[in-house]
Amino acid sequence: MSVETDLENTLIDRFEDDIKAGTPTDIESFLARCPEDAKQRMLLELISIEIFHRVKKGRRVGNSDGGNSDYSRFGEEAENHANRLQEQFRILDGPKMASFRRYKNSVNPSTDG
Repeated sequence: MSVETDLENTLIDRFEDDIKAGTPTDIESFLARCPEDAKQRMLLELISIEIFHRVKKGRRVGNSDGGNSDYSRFGEEAENHANRLQEQFRILDGPKMASFRRYKNSVNPSTDG
């Protein structure tokens, strides 16, 4: 595993730990610490984690009026990714949330499994 991949994994783990702990987090601050060539991959991963934990806590994700999602500020690819996840989670109930990792990996496969 490369040093950059280790850094990405560390940032991803820290982001998820912060969300689980209820610590205010923002995707931009984590992306700022990420290598430039990994930013888009990291962005999609962080969006996935944030949406998963929002849904798990019963929080609304995106706009109910059909307008831009909370992620439109990151561009079309990120917004489309967020919309796909939101749709997927809308049809899942609580016990099926464990399928998040499988779904996430099908949308954004990692090289280390």
